Amino acid sequence: MSESFCEVSTLMLRLPLLNFAQRVTSLAWPSLYQARTTSCICSLGLSNAAATLVGQNLGAGHPERAEKAVWRTGLYNVIFLGSIGLIFIFFPVPIVRLFTHDPEVVPLGAACLRIISYGNLGYAYFMVMMQAFNGAGDTITPTIVNFFGFWLFEIPLAYWLAIHLHMRSNGAFFSIAIAESAMAIASAILFKQGRWKKQKI
Repeated sequence: MSESFCEVSTLMLRLPLLNFAQRVTSLAWPSLYQARTTSCICSLGLSNAAATLVGQNLGAGHPERAEKAVWRTGLYNVIFLGSIGLIFIFFPVPIVRLFTHDPEVVPLGAACLRIISYGNLGYAYFMVMMQAFNGAGDTITPTIVNFFGFWLFEIPLAYWLAIHLHMRSNGAFFSIAIAESAMAIASAILFKQGRWKKQKI
């Protein structure tokens, strides 16, 4: 619940920042969010499967099997979202036009889709790791990772890239890919440490 709040509130904070960086960009964001959310439906299913496998195996007293299932599910998710990312990187304009035909929005939307897709591999592992912690009954770790990753890293980074480095909307888009990759690395390290295995289910 709390990690979802961090993510949703970050989505809300992105809009005024995008509008400040480049006014028309905030008009492109809803279409881009729809495109990305649609592409992540299967990934969300894989992540939930990882949570179920962790809960079942921890409950049965097989933490090693739970860990192996998470890494394998993460690999499957990387393959899936990585493939989607390649499509978004090479064919962003036709995909954006499925959601809008506004001549001002399409070029910015295509740039956003391409840039954010660079972080798809990290986001794929991040989704699986967060759900794996939840499946183990550890809700504190996902909350901490989301809080630091979204609020304390992504938003300041977006402001710095977009305003101070004058990258405008592209800076905000790059901050999303960078933050998601950083959170994937952090969550993988925390998962590898294995404290979640001590949870009682």
